[in-house]
Amino acid sequence: MGFQGMEHNRYREKKTPLNSIPESHVVELPEVQAEGEKKKMEQAKHCEFWWTGRVPGFTPPSFQSFAVARFYRVRIKMGVEIAGKKFESEVESHVRELGSVLGGHGV
Repeated sequence: MGFQGMEHNRYREKKTPLNSIPESHVVELPEVQAEGEKKKMEQAKHCEFWWTGRVPGFTPPSFQSFAVARFYRVRIKMGVEIAGKKFESEVESHVRELGSVLGGHGV
């Protein structure tokens, strides 16, 4: 006989929302002095927005939990409006570094 599929069970991944993530944030490209021009100003080519989020320090055991390995993923949806046109992008990434509340970088 072939593989019957009885050895493995699929469990839904429990997602824990990080309540400190802002619903939305508007960033603006500031005016900066143009390179090589003394009096000419231009719009900056990039900007950043950083946030920190608390992650749970404990995973409560259940009848389905065994060999628990904790890892976190962040899903970000970004929208940009340029000259009346809207562009949206969604990306998901694993959290590479966790820091402490006192002095670390956070998520």
